[in-house]
Amino acid sequence: MSNFLELIKKEAINKNPVFESYKTVCEKIGEDIDFLEFEYFHMAYYNNPEFKGTNYDGSAKPKFSQLPPEILTEILGKLDPVYRLILRKVSKRLRSIIDNEVPRISSIVFDESDNYIQIDLDSSRVTFLPHSEGCTVEYGIGKTKFIPECAHHEMALVFLRPILLNPKLRLRNLSMLSSNDFNYAIEYFSNITAITSEFHVENFIFRMWKPLKVAPAIALVKPGSLESIEIESKMRFRSGIMQFLETSHFKQAKEVKTWHCEPLNPVVIDRFVHLTSFEIRMHYVSFVDVRRLRKMILQSPTFEQCKIYLFWYLRREEVEKAFGPLVKEDSNFYHRYPIPNSSYFIQFKFYDHLIEAEKFLRE
Repeated sequence: MSNFLELIKKEAINKNPVFESYKTVCEKIGEDIDFLEFEYFHMAYYNNPEFKGTNYDGSAKPKFSQLPPEILTEILGKLDPVYRLILRKVSKRLRSIIDNEVPRISSIVFDESDNYIQIDLDSSRVTFLPHSEGCTVEYGIGKTKFIPECAHHEMALVFLRPILLNPKLRLRNLSMLSSNDFNYAIEYFSNITAITSEFHVENFIFRMWKPLKVAPAIALVKPGSLESIEIESKMRFRSGIMQFLETSHFKQAKEVKTWHCEPLNPVVIDRFVHLTSFEIRMHYVSFVDVRRLRKMILQSPTFEQCKIYLFWYLRREEVEKAFGPLVKEDSNFYHRYPIPNSSYFIQFKFYDHLIEAEKFLRE
């Protein structure tokens, strides 16, 4: 027994993972050992090297939060993100382990309206509902919890805080959706970035159905990390697209989409041709604008495709002034233009209120 305990003590003091230690000791003594018994002594020596070995009768079982870090990490890694945040409140040790890990979250959706705030962490959803005496939290499958004397937006932001404060957070997608008169997310996220730094996000979606500006939301994200930006608004709100075009976020992005935003003047079309892909809305285009668009696209080394939605009807006569006769396909027209000194061509398609352009490899 003493030799058995000495071997376990050595493994535990050296901070060797319990699974690896178990296999090592089994090999040394030449027989299998009851894992629960082994784990009991390993944890005891791990937490206290001066532990005096006693016989294991199976009654003394370790508390969950007292398990070795590598075991806790493995268990926590299998939990839903929402339950990880709940478990984080159990003890300082669990909170420390969770906060020091790389967050296992790739997507956050923050959706707010006057009636609720809904947060999606990957495929897990938590909803915060206002109540006259506090707020109600809905999570999991049919689970609810009433929080007295707490506004629903305050509770939602407290819930998100440990995730956003983790400097190791790396998001594939961040979506901020708002139909609220006051955007809690922008104010709160801004306070977090003032403590840490901008968020590392690859794809950013900002949809607003109230008069909110794009620039404060974009400023939350590190410019160099952004690959695609999608903005949806209402034309009458004037969301500040022109100011957005001046940001380093826009200049370093690869893809940009603006849905239902205020139409742009054709003179700014050259701002977009550095992108791989873009979708924008414009007032109108003349044959001069179309010709200039074709020239810039043909010269761009990064361009792949674009869609330009037009507020006013596209006149075929204007297009043919720039391109010459068009080929008819169903009710639409197209033109293919070879890229000089290249094996690619650009295909332009013209609809009543839309111009599409896309790069193709020649057959």
